[in-house]
Amino acid sequence: MVIGTSTIDVGVDFKINFLLFESADSGNFIQRLGRLRRHDGYEKEGNFIRFNNFTAYALIPNFLVEILF
Repeated sequence: MVIGTSTIDVGVDFKINFLLFESADSGNFIQRLGRLRRHDGYEKEGNFIRFNNFTAYALIPNFLVEILF
């Protein structure tokens, strides 16, 4: 688990299948949601661990929901 400010996701390519994030505008929303499905899994102790599913939860203001969806 990594917890950090918005600066942590700039230039870092995480191998993740679960994302919980906040966003105040559509650009950040798309950028952060795009973190998922970049990788099929990760390597641990010489074994490849495949992701079976991908999940994201976004905390966003109502006006952004109306714009995006």
